[in-house]
Amino acid sequence: MLFLDLDNFKLVNDSLGHQEGDQLLVEISRRLLATVRVKDTAAGLGGDEFAVLLEEVGSAEEAQQVAERIAASLRAPADLHGKKFS
Repeated sequence: MLFLDLDNFKLVNDSLGHQEGDQLLVEISRRLLATVRVKDTAAGLGGDEFAVLLEEVGSAEEAQQVAERIAASLRAPADLHGKKFS
C-alpha cells in the first residue's frame, strides 16, 4: 500500500480558491490513474491524500519502481488555466 499526501496543497486553496484546488486534484488523480498498473487500485482518501493498493508485487524493488513512476508523474508541473503548479 502506498500513501500519498500533496505537499503545500493548502496554499493552492488559500491563494487561488477551492475551485482551482479541485481542478488540481482532478489533474493529480488523472496522472495517478495513468501511472499505476492496471491491476492496482488508486483512491482518493479525502482532501489532498491518496492511496494505491499494489496487487501482485513480486518484490520490494517492484513496489519501489511503481512508487518512483508515480512520484515522477506528480513532479511534472500542472497547467491550470495558464498557471503552473509543481
